Formats: sequence, structure tokens, C-alpha cells
Amino acid sequence: SYTTSVHYLTAPFADDIKGAIFGVQDSDRYNATYRNGFFKAGLHGNWYVNMYKAKSHMKKNFTPVSYDLLPLRDFCRTVFGEEVPSFQEKLRQNKPDDPVWNTCNGISNTRGVTDDAHFPILFTTGFYDIYTGGIFNMWRQMNAENKARSAMIVSPYDHGDRCNNETSMAFEKGKRTEQFGEEYEIDWLDSIRDPRKAPPVPTGKITYYRLFENKWRSDDFMPGQKQITLPLGDHAETYTYNPFDAPSFQGGLCSSFGGCLFQDPPNRRHDIITVYSSPFAQDTFVKGKMAASLKVASDCKDTCFYMRLSITKEWGDLGLRDDITSLCYQLGDYAPGQEVSISFSFDEHAFLIKKGERLRVDIASACKNHFVRHTNQKGHYLDQETAKVAHNTVFLRDSFLTLPVE
Repeated sequence: SYTTSVHYLTAPFADDIKGAIFGVQDSDRYNATYRNGFFKAGLHGNWYVNMYKAKSHMKKNFTPVSYDLLPLRDFCRTVFGEEVPSFQEKLRQNKPDDPVWNTCNGISNTRGVTDDAHFPILFTTGFYDIYTGGIFNMWRQMNAENKARSAMIVSPYDHGDRCNNETSMAFEKGKRTEQFGEEYEIDWLDSIRDPRKAPPVPTGKITYYRLFENKWRSDDFMPGQKQITLPLGDHAETYTYNPFDAPSFQGGLCSSFGGCLFQDPPNRRHDIITVYSSPFAQDTFVKGKMAASLKVASDCKDTCFYMRLSITKEWGDLGLRDDITSLCYQLGDYAPGQEVSISFSFDEHAFLIKKGERLRVDIASACKNHFVRHTNQKGHYLDQETAKVAHNTVFLRDSFLTLPVE
């Protein structure tokens, strides 16, 4: 991903470039830093602290809970002992249309870098890579002519095509090298040098692993023509969210480091609502972007809602996708006690739900090991000098999950 980042920074690309491999790296730096206004402390946050003046061996007053500091605008002075304007600017500008993301500090010159590229590109990623959604966006945005001579490979693993067999699942021939050979990247470049040589995967297609079906397929990765809507319950549940004791979850899925892991037991805390779907009556293949709608209410002027989807397997509940938002980020304003519907969109996936299996949905108001916690105060997260307890209600009878299926 570092090498790919360097390549992106060389745009506009020279006319004599004949082909490229851009591995596991999104070209939009907002996606590495935020999701819906929530700073990715477990991804960009921890990475930045480790990289800042790394060669000077400076003392840093840092632990992961440093991102719980109030007010968080004092983070740089507390952790580094000095102001860091470039980092502070990114912490301040947490919306994708904020000015910093159109400047050099926001690495804006890489955004859309492959939209009009003039040479064949092999993209690689995984369904649990930290940049999965962004790389799918890059593929969709490419001009049709160049997409026809390019290709994309999506494995069932995370950043670096890694799998931890003790805490996740291993898939038969799931690694790119296992399916396409140790030198599939050289094969790609050779096919560009010599048109008589076939590329390792079809061009103009996405070649992806179909999880739990345990097969590779190449197609346009268009979402399924049908949709299934799953209700989340027939009642309402209220829980207390205390930012000073915010919940965390296993694995970053495709939003942060940690990839796909088996989840903790359901309803393991008072501030997590866990619901299961009914057992599926037949094998069902989900392909594309899942979505959800929650009807909610809070006694605060702003608060957070977090959703995590998992699939129930014989060995445990395995994480699939997550998403996070706040009332004011999505609605603009909120009056305490008002019942409102908020939407969630999950990055692309492709997996089989076998007959008799169920989906699990966890609903909470934080995922503190991956995102900066919400303080339940209205206003910019950097400026909150205190936090308050929220009493949040989810009307499960008016909430649902939508699956695109083949």
C-alpha cells in the first residue's frame, strides 16, 4: 500500500507508462481517516502517532485511550509535547467536503487518480482490507475504455492478504497467491508486454472470492437483481450509553485494522443490543452493498449509533460489516425525544448464507477501539470538554436490514 501511494502521487501519469499494479490502497485519504465524520483512531490515529517523527525517537505520551482526551483538541500538545498543525487540521475537518481534503495536506492530488488512466491496471484488495470500499469506488469511477483492459482481484482476507486461523476462518485457496500463483503480478505485467500471454485474471472484470461458497468468480460484480428485507424485531429497546465506559468490538472488518474475527457473545453488555434473523429457509448468496435503517430516539441533542453485522457459523459468529453515524451528522439537527430514522450503508461483500444459518446484528453507540467515541454533546468532537450519559432507544419494529441477493 505504501508503494501504491507513491505511484498515486506521481499523477498525472506519464505517457510512456504501459501498465501498473495498484495494491490494497484507496486514493481518497478521507476514507482512511474518517467514516461519516468519526475519526478512525484505530486506523489512521494509531498509525499517525507511530509514524510522527519516528526516526527522531521522540518520547510520545500515548496509549490507545489517548483519543478519549477531553477536549481532544489538546491531543497533539499532550501526546507529542508540541503543536502539529497538519494533523490538527485533519482532526478538525471531519467531513469529506471540508477544504483540507482538497489540499496537499489532504493528499488531494491522489483523489480520482485512476479515473482517466490510459494504461491497464491490476487492482488488488480483500473483503476485509482497510480500504475495500474505496477501491471498489475507484473501479466504478474508471472510464469504460480503461476498465475494459484492467482487472481487480478481491480475496476473502484483510490488508496484506492475511488470515489468523485461531481467531477467524481460513478459506480454501483464499489467498491470491494460492489461486493465481506466486508470480501472478509478474504474469500481469508480462501479459502487457506480450499480448500473446494471457493475464492471470480476465480483464474488464472483478475476480472475487465468494465466502462460504469457497469459490472464485469473475464478473462485473453488479448487485443482485433481488433484495431481501429483514425486520429487526417487534419491540423497542432502551439502553444507557456512557462515553466513559464505551463498548468495543472484535476486528476492524473493512473500516480499521484487525480484519474479520469471531465476535464476543451476544448481548454481552447492557449497552449492546443483539438481534438475530430467523434461520434462512434456503441457501442465499449476498452480493453488493448491504444497507440498514434504524428508527431511534435519544434524550440528548446528539448521540451515536453503531451497527455491526455478523453471520452465525458452527464455530461462532463471524464479523461481516459495520457502519457508524451520529444524529446530527446525518440529520443536521435533532430535538431530544424525537423519533427519527437513520440509514447505514455497508461496503461491498460477497458471501453465502447457508440454509438454517442466521445473521446477527449488534447495535450500540460506540466502537471505541476503532472510532473516537461520541460524547453525546452537540458540536464538533474536538471541542467537547465533557461527556454526558445518553439514554438511547431503538425501535426494532420499525428497523430493518436490506440484503442484495443473487
